[in-house]
Amino acid sequence: MPMVTHRVVPDSFEIVSQVSASASSGCTAGRALELTASDLADVVREVTAAGGSLWFRATGHSMGRCIAHGTLVLVGPVVRLERNDVVLARVPSGRLVLHRVVRRRNNEVILCGDRKAEPDPPVRLEDVLGIVEKVDQNGRLMSVSELPKPSLRTRLRRAKKRLTSRLFRRDAR
Repeated sequence: MPMVTHRVVPDSFEIVSQVSASASSGCTAGRALELTASDLADVVREVTAAGGSLWFRATGHSMGRCIAHGTLVLVGPVVRLERNDVVLARVPSGRLVLHRVVRRRNNEVILCGDRKAEPDPPVRLEDVLGIVEKVDQNGRLMSVSELPKPSLRTRLRRAKKRLTSRLFRRDAR
């Protein structure tokens, strides 16, 4: 079965697709596409709505050691969302991010990169484009549950921020 890989480059959203069949068929091809965030979101929505999945080469450092810069990530359809799932979503600023689900409330999810101390603004469920199914860590395919969680240092920074904001809110009353 052919494999399609995509690499997303921040801001320009250049997607490099490489289609290859098994080595025995000798069929390989490649092409590059430049898409806006909106167009990329449309492509992901169409593929995942049809039950398909896309390979992306993740960029950025917000997920730390869980999904390092340049890691191949398989994003598929969202069946259900749970805490600690990693999703591809459009945040309110319009950017696309691969971040972990911190919590879900009503029709929104709170996401946060593993290296970030503060979560992203709430994201509507319809802006969650896909869920990470597999990650290729140096040739080893891993599910999200097998990936490292945020470091103790990051978790302590988040707890400190939450506590500080609660104390300031209480003092303001």
